[in-house]
Amino acid sequence: GCECIPGDTVACGTDIGLCAVGTQTCNSMGRWGDCLGETLPATEVCDGLDNNCDGYIDEYLLNACGLCGVVPAEICGNGIDDNCNGFIDDGCGSVICTPTGPEVCGDTLDNDCDTVVDDGCAGPGLFTHCWTLPGTATRASFWGWMGWHVTIGPGHGADGTLDVVSGWSGWHLLREGTSVSSLCLSVVLDHGMYIEYNADSDLLPAYWNCVNYPGVVNGVYTATLDGALVTPAMVDNLHGSCNFRYQRP
Repeated sequence: GCECIPGDTVACGTDIGLCAVGTQTCNSMGRWGDCLGETLPATEVCDGLDNNCDGYIDEYLLNACGLCGVVPAEICGNGIDDNCNGFIDDGCGSVICTPTGPEVCGDTLDNDCDTVVDDGCAGPGLFTHCWTLPGTATRASFWGWMGWHVTIGPGHGADGTLDVVSGWSGWHLLREGTSVSSLCLSVVLDHGMYIEYNADSDLLPAYWNCVNYPGVVNGVYTATLDGALVTPAMVDNLHGSCNFRYQRP
């Protein structure tokens, strides 16, 4: 029997990738002829095209950086993983990295030269200082100031917010409580911002959390950043006593 009617045509081949379909014609014997005019699959090369017409582009040919061609050479000292092997400045011997300052989040550079890009860049952190007194005070309060930009969260400040754009600000009431035996101050600190502060109460004699620089602590305190314990510095307040100071890394 005949496969087809002489003179009929049908498409043949594939049009996936760079391939193109051809045409088969039914000959006088009722048999399909060869596929003419088609573009056949070729060997895959790394050019951003599907040369072998299998539905995939550049399969098994991309380098570690996801590009065609040889892996880029590592450029020593730029703080970037140029050859995409997961290491910065590998094979560079004793390359001297010159810190340009604190880590700058989002610039993909190792600004502080610790071999890690954008480390510590999770965003703002909640700093909390809690002070426990030896008794119940009629009043206790935190006083202090901030550098750069600090926002006191709802319920964490006498007026709810304090925005210091730069440098030093005046001495502000940050948190106050009445009939308390403990009091906590919480502020949100971005990277590089600091808070300098102290706490006092009306317990007699005059009872401050930090006194007599280089520092005597009255009562018990804990300081945390996002729940992890940190240690504020004790600094000279230039008035014969001390303050606490904490700067966000």
